[in-house]
Amino acid sequence: MSQKSILLLGATGGTGAEILSQALTAGHLVTVVARNPAKITTSHPHLRVVAGDMADPESLLRAMDKPYDAVISALGVYMKEPGTLLTDGTKNIIAAMKAKNVSRFIVVSSIGASDTKGIGPWWVKAVQHFILKNTLVDKTGQEKAIQDAGLQWTFIRPPRLMTGPQIGNYVTWIGREPPKGVKLKWQVNRADVAAESLRALGDSSTINQAYQISYKA
Repeated sequence: MSQKSILLLGATGGTGAEILSQALTAGHLVTVVARNPAKITTSHPHLRVVAGDMADPESLLRAMDKPYDAVISALGVYMKEPGTLLTDGTKNIIAAMKAKNVSRFIVVSSIGASDTKGIGPWWVKAVQHFILKNTLVDKTGQEKAIQDAGLQWTFIRPPRLMTGPQIGNYVTWIGREPPKGVKLKWQVNRADVAAESLRALGDSSTINQAYQISYKA
């Protein structure tokens, strides 16, 4: 893949940090938007860090002060109570993208959002219902806002996120049913989610696709 110019949100989280590291290693130009830029301790000639918040539309417009090939979001907001923090923030991101003519939007979402609600073995369903219920409603709202905006989007939906190196032994699938005959662990390392996010950036077949990702058992 040729060098890309990427605006990255959520780089202070585990998955976002992996995306940042791998993007820089691959030679891409990365601008990170962070509420607290001091939390980004990486230093690299291809990295720019700017202060911004998805809840602050003006800060997003300031961050998009040059052409970008894509926006990648690894934003995660845990919602104990019902709310639309992520959905509302994403609408601000969309408005800034449209104002600056950026159309490619890759989003790390979650299994359990939108049409994947309730998929998986019992313990995956239990986490969705009892722990992530409000979070997944907000993520569903995020996905719908992006789809309604007419952007070139990709949603990558992992199940349980783990810390560890890239393994590569994962499968992706579209729809509620995993590939026939494939047993899943229903978990994946953040490093592999990051790798898949960057792979999708260079794969036009992932445009306007939402798909799940998990390690094979």
